[in-house]
Amino acid sequence: YRLRRHGQDGVAYLDVADSGDGGSVSWSAAAPPADTRVGGTCRFELDNDGDDEAIFIVEQLAWADDVLRPAELLSLQAFRDLFSEEFIAAGIHLAVGEQTILFTDIVGSTRLYLERGDPEAFAAVRQHFTRVFRTVVAHEGAVVKTIGDAAMATFNDASRAVSAALALHQAFPPGETIRLRISIHTGLCIAVNLNSNIDYFGNTVNLAAKLQGIAGAGDVALSEATRRAAGVEELLQAKGAELERVELDLPIVSYRWATTGGA
Repeated sequence: YRLRRHGQDGVAYLDVADSGDGGSVSWSAAAPPADTRVGGTCRFELDNDGDDEAIFIVEQLAWADDVLRPAELLSLQAFRDLFSEEFIAAGIHLAVGEQTILFTDIVGSTRLYLERGDPEAFAAVRQHFTRVFRTVVAHEGAVVKTIGDAAMATFNDASRAVSAALALHQAFPPGETIRLRISIHTGLCIAVNLNSNIDYFGNTVNLAAKLQGIAGAGDVALSEATRRAAGVEELLQAKGAELERVELDLPIVSYRWATTGGA
């Protein structure tokens, strides 16, 4: 527990054992008590030795386990859908910690427009975005934005991002009009306000986008940082993934996973 008096800066910490003979805590309004450890029960002796009303506060620290942090909030699609006009103030760069960024891109989109014509191709691309959004949300990620025929998504859990990539290739298997290439990178990001929307920027985003250069239809390009993230190695082994290390003019180790449409 944390002990503090309303309006004062000083705090003390109280560690309560599961069992024991208990103990007492003497606490005056002038200052918090020293850090204390007591048994299973505890007696407080509160002394308001001043002239004004004093509010003594005993609060559990476990509440921090339930806090919704910025990185989790901004990677929640429901928040982006329901509060699209709630954005970060201009000039504010909000550090959101480590995120896994996933980019999708349609392979051969130029040929698609030439062969199908603009109206039919545009309809196919819109339908493809519906599948992408649905798959990302199903894997507890959020779509940050779309750029032409590409989409950028964010995940708090790298293994969910990799699972989402495989599911996306399963949604667009060989023989489909639209095939995707996907790239994933994990690292620190900042959130900013761009065009009244919450967007992610930083080296992690840039590297995730550039990784697409080694991916073809049905491929997932991923970085060493993503491969080493919690749960990813186990997932790749369970899926029988064979990673090919690819040399790229980037300051990260890169791999290509040919999923063959999600097999």
